[in-house]
Amino acid sequence: MQCDSGTKERIAEYLKSHPYLNLATVSPEGKPMVHSMGFVSAGPVVYFGTGKDTRNTRISKIILQLHLL
Repeated sequence: MQCDSGTKERIAEYLKSHPYLNLATVSPEGKPMVHSMGFVSAGPVVYFGTGKDTRNTRISKIILQLHLL
């Protein structure tokens, strides 16, 4: 889904005023989980760092795959 420029601008402004994001997922056992993460943004795009063997890495790979669809 594409956003119009006004929506992207509102997202970018919101991200500038929040130092953390909460990423909600479901564990392999089907239990809800929330991860608080520090991040940086460039406009409406979010970047975060994590170790290569962490749950966050597995989650981010899933998000990347979804984004590419």
